[in-house]
Amino acid sequence: MMNGRLTEWIKLDYKTDSGIQEVKKSKLIPRLSEEKLARMLSVFAAIKDEQKILVDIRAEQEYIGKESQIEVYGHIPSAINIPWTKNLTAGFKKFRPANELKTLYADLDPAKEITVYCNRGTEIGVSYVVLRTLRSKVRSYDGSWFEWSLNKELPIVNESK
Repeated sequence: MMNGRLTEWIKLDYKTDSGIQEVKKSKLIPRLSEEKLARMLSVFAAIKDEQKILVDIRAEQEYIGKESQIEVYGHIPSAINIPWTKNLTAGFKKFRPANELKTLYADLDPAKEITVYCNRGTEIGVSYVVLRTLRSKVRSYDGSWFEWSLNKELPIVNESK
């Protein structure tokens, strides 16, 4: 993940390439790291687990249930809201300075495991990288709000009602 834009990278005279790059064959076998990935069941269990924190990184209006990118409005019970955009400077060009990010997440107990979620798992990267940099116990709920909201048996909090 680049902290800034390609134009800045080029301005700093960092190396770039163009054209087709040669790829060397390797024997890499990708593996999921379960301690970094949360599943629906672990998120459900985290709702009542005081040693775990759920962080909804969607916009505040989505969190409280006034807006939604899908048909279901609200958030997962016990989740707190820290929008992913707060990790970035104005114009979303760079990460905020480390001291500002530490202040943003100061209320989160570093001894507790944090699970972040968004709408469909696409915005998680920014908050996940910041939290991994600030602490070690962070998981990503890849299914996010979309997966959670599809299951009508799962609890939802809608503060706008």
